[in-house]
Amino acid sequence: KEVRNALSDKAILLANSLVNPVWNYDMVSVVTIVDAAFLDPQLVRVTISTQADQQAHFFNRELPGNRQGKLFTVRQLLVRNGELIGEVELESNSLLKEQEFEEVRWIYTGIFFGQFVFALALVLIAVRIWVLRPLKRLSAFSSRLAAGDLDQPLRWRRTDEIGQLAMQMEEMRKSLNLAFAEQRVILENVQAGVLFVRNETIQFANLRAEQIFGYSPGSLSGLPIASLHASENDYHAFRALAQQKLLLPGNGYEEEL
Repeated sequence: KEVRNALSDKAILLANSLVNPVWNYDMVSVVTIVDAAFLDPQLVRVTISTQADQQAHFFNRELPGNRQGKLFTVRQLLVRNGELIGEVELESNSLLKEQEFEEVRWIYTGIFFGQFVFALALVLIAVRIWVLRPLKRLSAFSSRLAAGDLDQPLRWRRTDEIGQLAMQMEEMRKSLNLAFAEQRVILENVQAGVLFVRNETIQFANLRAEQIFGYSPGSLSGLPIASLHASENDYHAFRALAQQKLLLPGNGYEEEL
């Protein structure tokens, strides 16, 4: 539509310029005007007809090399003092407009792609700040709980779903800490020696266990369990036998050393 409108405007302008030269059969002026019109690389053909001889055409010029892209044709009447004296016909191609459209399309594609990349970067940054980093922090806190570190609280101020999860984990820490504190009080007052061992390391020893083995209060925690045996070999032999017995269904293991 844009190409056809531009061509119609050009036809009107050309017709107004050709009225007197065509009426006077002034071919020099006609050629000059038409040559000026062909400075537009989209113009393919200019044909001028008169009322006197429409079959032979008064004037015709064509540039076949300009026949590229989609072609459009418009006609404009030549009228002088209210009298129809002829007609001018223009044919034009859409190549330049198509090229302009392609350039604009690539520009907009580049802008859209740039905006997409920018938006994606913002999303990734937001996910990292608001999701991944908090989840990493929660994961570290969960690992500390699993390792038995119940004293360090999780301080969190967010109120979203991750914040709610953090508050639930903090409540769980408090509950576990309270339960273990109660358990510790109970174990400290029983007359049997009690040890908690994880990964062959003593995690907890009550006061009676420390007295039995001759350790000062609090000095058993953190020692390897093998240190309570006469030697490393004795410990490994005891451990292998105990594991073998415990693998049998319904069995426990008891031995005095």
